[in-house]
Amino acid sequence: MQTQPRPRNDGDHCFVCGPTNGSGLQVQFRLDGDVCRGEFTPSEDHCGFDGITHGGILFALLDDVMANWLFLKGIRAYTAKCDVRFRNPLPTGSRVLLEGRWVKQKQNVVVMEGTALRADTAAPVASCQARFVMERWLAAVRGRKRRVFGVALRRTGGARNTLFCRSAELAADPCV
Repeated sequence: MQTQPRPRNDGDHCFVCGPTNGSGLQVQFRLDGDVCRGEFTPSEDHCGFDGITHGGILFALLDDVMANWLFLKGIRAYTAKCDVRFRNPLPTGSRVLLEGRWVKQKQNVVVMEGTALRADTAAPVASCQARFVMERWLAAVRGRKRRVFGVALRRTGGARNTLFCRSAELAADPCV
């Protein structure tokens, strides 16, 4: 699979796609028109139960294929919410094809879709839809109380004047 140059190096230690993370999955992503693509073959180390790939690994792969659609276009964003539907088990050793697509944008919230398909049968393994918040919007709310997806944000004070989120629902993804 031919990859494209990474636009920044701040995600180089990402668990899924970071080229410098020796413990990571080392997935390489590329843009193919309007689709971000990647592939991965889980080993026994990625097993959840009875030779089946752990759902957390599949979630991480789906999150990252969507995040890399943004990352490879130079957009910095954070996963705010992700709904995953697991459709069929993925035996370890079975290659999975990953696709991420832009669905829509409302203000600075981007909705993305991700799919994971078995390479040998094209059977759907999992799919998801996620919301990403673009960073420049987060920077704009500093100093003002705002709500993001019903989650209250407030200023923490101090010299750095950073945002604090009272919910894990707005989790930062180091890849984007």
